[in-house]
Amino acid sequence: YHKIESTSNPRIKHLVRLRKSSRYRRERALFIVEGIREIEAFNAAGRNFEEIYFSPIKQLKTVT
Repeated sequence: YHKIESTSNPRIKHLVRLRKSSRYRRERALFIVEGIREIEAFNAAGRNFEEIYFSPIKQLKTVT
């Protein structure tokens, strides 16, 4: 696992282009899968992930 902290990181730039440009996605035959349900469905269909990115989950504080 690699910690990415800069928006100038080439991997982040690649992800932003994938998200914003349908032409870029078509040219590379890639797309972004977001959300637990979509990831589970993608995996259940027998598809392989090229890369996986995630954010650490911060514990939510409950106000009572």
